[in-house]
Amino acid sequence: MRANALRLILATLSVAATANASTLDATGGFSPAVQALVSQMTLDEKLTMVQGSRDPAYNGGAGYIAGVPRLGIPPLRMADGPANVYVRYETTALPQPITLAATFSREYAKQYGEILGRESRATRNDVLLGPMVNLSRLPNWGRNVTSFGEDPFVIGQLAAAEIGGIQSTGTMANAKHFLANNQSLNQGGGINGAEGFDFIVDQRTLHEIYLPGFEASLQAGVASVMASYNKTNGFWNAENPGNLTGLLRDELKWDGFVVSDWHANRSTPSIVAGLDMEMPGVGPQYPTGREGAKWGPRLKAAVDSKQVRTEALDRAVGRVLTQMEKFGFLNGTRVPGPTEIDVEGHAAFARKLAGEGAVLLKNQGNILPLSAEAAGDVLLIGPTAEQLAIGPGISGFESRFISPREALRRSLGSSTPLKHVVGDELTGAAIPAEFLTPEGAQGSGLLRRASDSTPMGVDAGVSFTGDKALPVGRGYSWRGTLKVNESGTYALQIHSWGGTGVLKIDGQPRAFSAAVRFGHGIPRKYSSVVPTKDGLDNAQYSVELVAGKSYAIEVEGQAEPESNLQVRLAWVTPAMRKQNIAEAVAAAKQARTAVIFAWARSGEFDDPDQALRLPNDQDELISAVARVNPRTIVVFNSGSPHDMPWRDRVKGIVYMGYPGQEGGWATADVLLGKTNPGGRLAMTFPKKFSDVAAFDPKHPERYAGVNKQVVYSEGIFTGYRHFDELEIAPLHPFGFGLSYTTFAYSNLNVTPRGDGFDVSFTVRNTGKVAGADVPQVYLERPARAPVPMAPKTLVGFDRVALAPSEQKSVTVHVTPRQQSYWSEADRGWRKAEGARGVLVGSSSRDIKLSGQLPQ
Repeated sequence: MRANALRLILATLSVAATANASTLDATGGFSPAVQALVSQMTLDEKLTMVQGSRDPAYNGGAGYIAGVPRLGIPPLRMADGPANVYVRYETTALPQPITLAATFSREYAKQYGEILGRESRATRNDVLLGPMVNLSRLPNWGRNVTSFGEDPFVIGQLAAAEIGGIQSTGTMANAKHFLANNQSLNQGGGINGAEGFDFIVDQRTLHEIYLPGFEASLQAGVASVMASYNKTNGFWNAENPGNLTGLLRDELKWDGFVVSDWHANRSTPSIVAGLDMEMPGVGPQYPTGREGAKWGPRLKAAVDSKQVRTEALDRAVGRVLTQMEKFGFLNGTRVPGPTEIDVEGHAAFARKLAGEGAVLLKNQGNILPLSAEAAGDVLLIGPTAEQLAIGPGISGFESRFISPREALRRSLGSSTPLKHVVGDELTGAAIPAEFLTPEGAQGSGLLRRASDSTPMGVDAGVSFTGDKALPVGRGYSWRGTLKVNESGTYALQIHSWGGTGVLKIDGQPRAFSAAVRFGHGIPRKYSSVVPTKDGLDNAQYSVELVAGKSYAIEVEGQAEPESNLQVRLAWVTPAMRKQNIAEAVAAAKQARTAVIFAWARSGEFDDPDQALRLPNDQDELISAVARVNPRTIVVFNSGSPHDMPWRDRVKGIVYMGYPGQEGGWATADVLLGKTNPGGRLAMTFPKKFSDVAAFDPKHPERYAGVNKQVVYSEGIFTGYRHFDELEIAPLHPFGFGLSYTTFAYSNLNVTPRGDGFDVSFTVRNTGKVAGADVPQVYLERPARAPVPMAPKTLVGFDRVALAPSEQKSVTVHVTPRQQSYWSEADRGWRKAEGARGVLVGSSSRDIKLSGQLPQ
């Protein structure tokens, strides 16, 4: 049965690959050295070059290719990114990529890449899995935080610059996740091999919106591309011949290697379609995934039985070796790498980037920067004022973690801590015994069992921390029921360190603490936006509970082999939230200025339906404080847009994003005016969900999907293009951001140069402090467009730093490609003829200068 299925898949992929690819020639295009190495390899050695395996000197990285020592081929070690090098060692936690995108700076992107590359080398890694070049199509996508925003041109420019930085250090970069991977809902894949929907995207939309970031990465010479979990136009992306062979090879002429996302490979013959490397492979430190690895022994059997041609395997091996040859792995000419991390130098860049990437969204009455007098009487509210929110999925040098509160205190030279109230409790409190009933018994508490299910008695609750931590290497479970006396939204929490914790409600796993993702790396304290106040990982599950109803509850705790287990079952109740808000309001009445730190969770598998609203009643908190304190400022730690229903009632709004390990200092720098926030929004902030193309209620196929298909039926009209086309007013437009100074634009000239044209203009700092501006150049559509086109499209930008009264001339070159559209009929780019306006502005909605394209 399995053999028949394999033959059917092979037949399907072979026909598709033949339609898109010219040949399976294993040696064509490879250097003589690569051809010679492939010819000398045994079948097992070839498989070793394309299949992940166990690293004998494991450094906590994501993947490992063993190499062939007999032939002098060294191993390849891969580490995850994209905001730090994710290994077992401490590495610099940079601000998240969406903050980098907000700078609109190619130079900062290059430096960002150089740091990632150097730290990869210092931690013995060869491939950095980044940058992520997927476009932000949804305001609620958990991966917005690791994206470069919603515009294909910006994504391509920053990705190319970062890749150049990474690869200049001798580290290979990886552009991910290919292709049309823009939401978590129904994407499928992962360790359990979940079934996903088919993402239907027409070729024009692919070429104009979702492919340009990858195309720019390929043109920058990126060594590898990661095939994503989802299906696109009928095929899983890890076995999609139209994408892997038709687009990457035949159309874009790229010679790097394609690696599957971890557990994304669905079949053995995916190698025929153009996949070159399966990860994580067969290493015993990895979960096996759905049905285990698809290559390894299965691919060997398929080659031996001639169900997969040897040429397909040779081609994949040759592509990996080609990149190793380019980077000097095969002849000892690789760029020398550092053996230590430049902790201070990299931290200085992280602090600078976090400040200059901060976006000032409102500054009524110039309430910011805070004067020395105002800063001396300020109340800080919120958990991320007291604890540093570095960002999801990353870690840094913990000794450098300074909260915004502490950074402000030190910056002001005060020995007295600034006033702070939590406002929104994240650590919670241990659930009291009176709300718990042990399994199969009377009374209060939970029944504890050993790992072999032996009953050990009833505990009043689960709260084993500090000197009450549980023994090294031991595992336990606690079972019973939970019954509350007030209906409402509860945050049920599992805290742990020194081992993992799992919280189950009614038999379903709902929260995991101190878990190792994808089976690699080490535990990190980022399950919530911040750890608990006593330093445990803090996993949370928000749920509506009904008073008087019993809910089955179970906690599992497993200590690490050499660690005591700290574990706690905690909660935040509706009553606790109300009390926290009341205390914040009372304190705000007495303060001259209230600065509220708001947060929202982001992450790889987060796709919350109501992400425009802040979680945990924070909108209510901000509204209540603003009603009693007219000098209220909001600082965001988030990676996505929010609707801000209280916007008109506060004086200042600063979007700090997730600012990395130096974020406390950077936040203080911005609030006190030591840094002029120079960020501009890389995403449109909508007023409401239904304003977004993918959430148009008339088009359920665009997000939730219909008949197991998610259809990008909005076509090219996503982001600001959609808002412009339908004349929808956004809350904050793409490219928007204020400054502590002001700028003026003048002297627009549009002149032909080569086969394109130059747009030149002058930007002047008209304020009293230094600052950076991001002028943006847009091209309008022709009056009689040959196909539906956006009213205007970004074709250029620059970042200009100016001292007071200083001015600079800016020139942006616009290429013929940027004047073109993808013709599905011609399968190529065609220039859109006709008169077209040229616009220069400080955002997509704030146009300062206008002219015409020369005819």
